[in-house]
Amino acid sequence: NGSEKVYYESGKLQWETPFVDDKANGIQKGYYESRELQGEIPWVDGKVNGIAKEYYESGELQWEIPFKDGKKDGIEKGYYESGELQVETPWVDDKRVGIQKTYYKNGKIEQEVTYKDDKKNGIAKEYYESGELQWETPFKDGKKAGIEKGYYESGTIQQEATFVDDKRNGVAKEYYKNGKLQREATFVSDKINGSEKVYYESGKLQWETPF
Repeated sequence: NGSEKVYYESGKLQWETPFVDDKANGIQKGYYESRELQGEIPWVDGKVNGIAKEYYESGELQWEIPFKDGKKDGIEKGYYESGELQVETPWVDDKRVGIQKTYYKNGKIEQEVTYKDDKKNGIAKEYYESGELQWETPFKDGKKAGIEKGYYESGTIQQEATFVDDKRNGVAKEYYKNGKLQREATFVSDKINGSEKVYYESGKLQWETPF
């Protein structure tokens, strides 16, 4: 019984962990060398149970991480130093399951990613700070699979490419803001196959490069 203590080379306390019957029990605390609190981890009979917390050196909360029997379980939350919510990640039995959301400081969603058994699955979406859609990326078992699309903030399409097993396959296209084709190339296993064509905004061919 008692506490295990770890120190910085300077002699200042870095970690303090309470023990009961040779098992970590209670709140483990970590400190910055400035002596500001860095983290708090709840232990029960040698396993992390409850909400672990990490702090910025300024004292503001940075992370809240839920644990059950030593595994992440629940909604993990990360915060900007200014206090706004930055990211939410759902965990079940130490695996990401469900929709992870990332936020801009203004509260609008920056990214949404769906996880299944700790792998990206479904359509991941990224947004401009204005709230407009920027990217749609399809995933299957953690790999890009399907047509990825990028958009201008105005909403018009900027580029599109087909992915198979995390590699570009098929025709990839990029567009001007007016909707006219800017570039196109055919890919096989992430490498250009055939020729790459680039067009003027007027629609006329600017150059063509064989591969």
